[in-house]
Amino acid sequence: MLISYNEYLINGLHELGIRVYVDKPNTPLGVLTYIYEKMQGRLKGKLLPTYAMPRELHNSYLKKLIKRGSVHVIHLNDLNTPLEVLRVGKEAGIPIVLVLHAAPIPEETYRQISDFIDLYIAPSRFTLSVEKEKIGGKGAVIIHHGIDVNEFKPMPKDYARRKLGFATDNKIVLWNDRISPEKDIKTFLEAIPIVLKENRNVIFYIKGRAVVKNYYSEIKSLIKNPRIKPHIKLHIGWKRHKNLPYIYNVADIFVRTSLYENFGLGYIEAMACGIPVIAPNSTTAPEVIGDAGLLFTPGDPNDLADKVIKLLSNDDLRKNLSSKSIKRVNEHFRYDIMAMKYREIYHKLLADAPYRQGRYIQGSTS
Repeated sequence: MLISYNEYLINGLHELGIRVYVDKPNTPLGVLTYIYEKMQGRLKGKLLPTYAMPRELHNSYLKKLIKRGSVHVIHLNDLNTPLEVLRVGKEAGIPIVLVLHAAPIPEETYRQISDFIDLYIAPSRFTLSVEKEKIGGKGAVIIHHGIDVNEFKPMPKDYARRKLGFATDNKIVLWNDRISPEKDIKTFLEAIPIVLKENRNVIFYIKGRAVVKNYYSEIKSLIKNPRIKPHIKLHIGWKRHKNLPYIYNVADIFVRTSLYENFGLGYIEAMACGIPVIAPNSTTAPEVIGDAGLLFTPGDPNDLADKVIKLLSNDDLRKNLSSKSIKRVNEHFRYDIMAMKYREIYHKLLADAPYRQGRYIQGSTS
């Protein structure tokens, strides 16, 4: 199985007895991060040596792996796998699925890959609604993402704050996302002075990553505004995965302002930690959050500020949404639920292909 995906699906499939080959010909930093996490025992997939190969040799290795019968399903999470590799997989009768993480995808791209893909998997109803017309008559299903609730779980707020160097007597509003135009951090920054008029005892923790430099230059002036700068704690860059639960647990509220999401993993990470979420009333947020958070009008800093003030001033509402958030994640967004759905899809694809009689997903117990 060729895959480039987050560790939760890899580990979930491993626990179900499915062997996962991880093809990750990405950046050196990405590969080093993967290797480090694997050495820590967090990742169970077998990392292929393709990351150290020139492209031509990389493609040859993948085709050899397919031809010798080591692969039973090709699972794509992006469109970086060359068509020549997919063609070999198709000729070998191997089902190929594509998860629409990178949507929206141009129609021309769909035309190029359509003959190779047996099934499209959308991470949300919203994504499927956007892509359905371009997919055409090909089959598509929805499988939501999942996380490890043993990693992302509530912890004493004072403990998390001491761990990350925060004062324990402030209210903290967390924004954790990429610094790029579609994430619309401007709306968050414009809401801050409105909130501060009502409550000065608030720290706005911005955990930004994957910065789009031109956009970041535009918003620096907002961050440096003397009216709000003393209330902002800014961290740009990556933190180790094991620190993420602490980042969420320091907060009283998690805010996301994104104008476009195919799922929004940060929603369920925060919710699993019992942190109430405020998100735009658009794209995937209503689908993921349900009644476990508050929704604001996208791009409206006044409406966002009203929701933040409402939550900060109402302990009972925060506690109620916290309980609902934890319950919702446990019922719908655990990684073992996600892995079971993928296993069902794989086996159905294998069973529906008459030329695959007698073949199976290696190690499966079902």
